Amino acid sequence: MVKEGLRVVDTLQELRWVRGAVAVSAVLVTSLVVGFAPPAGAQIQLQHQQTIQIPAAAAVFEADGLTFDATSGNLYVSDGSTAFSVITPAGGFVENVTFGTGVPNADGLQILPNGNLLTAENLEVVEIDPATGDAVNGGISLDLTGVVIDDVEGVTFDPSANTIWTVGLFLSEVSTAGARLDEFSLGDDDVVDPKGVAYDPDSGLLLIVENDFNTLSFFDQMGNLVDQFDLSQTPGFPDPTANLNAVTLDPQSDTVYVGSRSSIGVFSVPEPSADLAEAACLAALVGVGWARRRAGRAAKPAV
Repeated sequence: MVKEGLRVVDTLQELRWVRGAVAVSAVLVTSLVVGFAPPAGAQIQLQHQQTIQIPAAAAVFEADGLTFDATSGNLYVSDGSTAFSVITPAGGFVENVTFGTGVPNADGLQILPNGNLLTAENLEVVEIDPATGDAVNGGISLDLTGVVIDDVEGVTFDPSANTIWTVGLFLSEVSTAGARLDEFSLGDDDVVDPKGVAYDPDSGLLLIVENDFNTLSFFDQMGNLVDQFDLSQTPGFPDPTANLNAVTLDPQSDTVYVGSRSSIGVFSVPEPSADLAEAACLAALVGVGWARRRAGRAAKPAV
């Protein structure tokens, strides 16, 4: 069942339709998150643009972890080995960086607002300096044993709430101190083996790639499925011998990158039409939606 119902907790200044959800104008306090099940016919549009290959000079052989750095315009790629690689969105090689002592050989990667990288492997989540691969003194360093149910396969960050989202057996939201805030099972939506997750700051949606059925799914932060795409039908992607492992996006250009074994699929997510924007805002105003205050939520007890 879709969790709905709009609760206004601060003055609403503006609603606008952004890729399958209502986004709130920047004048709102960051403690308010608004989203809703899109009106009929308001599906997200996804278009395959190209497929790039991981360059031969890269230390990684497959894209298990993937994150886009808006500052440099480059992609960071990891595969659970002792190093990660930096490549351009066109597939050009930039550099390899070895993980520092005590830093897990990450599957999951996520760029942080401060320019550091968040790495995830098994149940460890560690903030590192992308230039050196070393753990950041005083940075995020979490052992999620007993906090999330299964090993962390992918990780992302919500800067508006200052929280971390992980996927393994479940989709989980945790604080930067390691407290579990929310947890959702995704199996009812055919997301049996989720491998990667990315947060879209424009819509507040979470993008999740799944390994068994090669799907890219869009979820809201209440665990509701908004839209889903079968990427196994995409010509030339993914690798015929591999499944989907990672996802990241560039919200400025509405570009989604999906990692497979030795290739990365590049997809565009066009903005919906003005008619859909009007329908979405109207639906939200009459109560088709949900909102929840971030500040002051109690952490859920550990498993």
